[in-house]
Amino acid sequence: LLAVQRDAAALDYVGAALRREASFILDVVRQNELVLLRTGEEFCSDRAFMLKAARLNWKSFMHASEELRGDPEIAFVACRQNVKALQHATEELRANRAFMLKAIKLNWKALRYAGSELLADRELVLEGLKQNWRSLESAAPELLQDAKFMVEAVSSDEACFQFTSSLATDSDFWMGVVKNCEDGWKHALESGPAKNREDRGVVHEAVRRQWRALEYASPELRADGELVLLAVRQCWQAAGFATRVDLATMVEAVRQDWHAIQWFLDEPRTDEEITDVVQSNPQVVRWPELSKSRVAVLKAVEQDGMELRYASQELRASRPVVTAAVEQNWRALQFASEELRGDKKLLLRALKQ
Repeated sequence: LLAVQRDAAALDYVGAALRREASFILDVVRQNELVLLRTGEEFCSDRAFMLKAARLNWKSFMHASEELRGDPEIAFVACRQNVKALQHATEELRANRAFMLKAIKLNWKALRYAGSELLADRELVLEGLKQNWRSLESAAPELLQDAKFMVEAVSSDEACFQFTSSLATDSDFWMGVVKNCEDGWKHALESGPAKNREDRGVVHEAVRRQWRALEYASPELRADGELVLLAVRQCWQAAGFATRVDLATMVEAVRQDWHAIQWFLDEPRTDEEITDVVQSNPQVVRWPELSKSRVAVLKAVEQDGMELRYASQELRASRPVVTAAVEQNWRALQFASEELRGDKKLLLRALKQ
């Protein structure tokens, strides 16, 4: 036994009776499948024997008769040990969808041995992708050009993006990426083709999901009032990405945080616009430029007298401004100019509160 396990040629010196004994040959196959090359068709065509042999040593499968190499049970037994056994299965078996699906679920590498028609089967390839993105290396070209399929692929593993070159200009694909992939907006706008940044549909969907996506939109779309407002409603800082900020958007941004006013003063604004912005958040007068604006400060102190502390020295010496502040909150008098803090009329107004 040891001699034949080490060298199959030693079988030639074994007695005829022992050579026909299945249990002896199986003991040899456990260590050396090459012995089957010297046993003849008797064992290699015996289904029961080859099923046992495949369980002991997957390499024995390659020596089975053609009929048995097309046997699903024997092939699967061998495949369970090593997926490479499938290279010895018949073409008919490797084209059998049910068998190959079972094999792929066992090991994604089984795709490498599937029949050509099965490589265009969405379910089979996706089953492989559940285990490893390299399953796409075996996929048929038509699958790699199928936008819906590739969205599923990249959703399962972002490494699959390297196979999407044929879909670079496909808006449906990129829309699917934004909708279905984690951080899909980044793939579409940050690392995707430049045309995506000009595609309003893709950008709108991206911004709807993540305000930071606005940063990667084209300059034209970053001036789109609807898109900018959509982003700003999520976070006021989105206003910083806009190339143009309209009044409605700035009112919303400033309502969240007064610091947003910095992006509204890049161009001249009317008193009405300034009034609307201040009304949404009187703290905007803390911005140096607005602390000197009579219109802004007056509107601010009418809502919160304590904002007088941020007004320019000139406006803290303005009777109308200080009066409005004191009427709203008597404590605002402490921020008035020295002269007005000694004004009897203002003191009386403060004391009446």
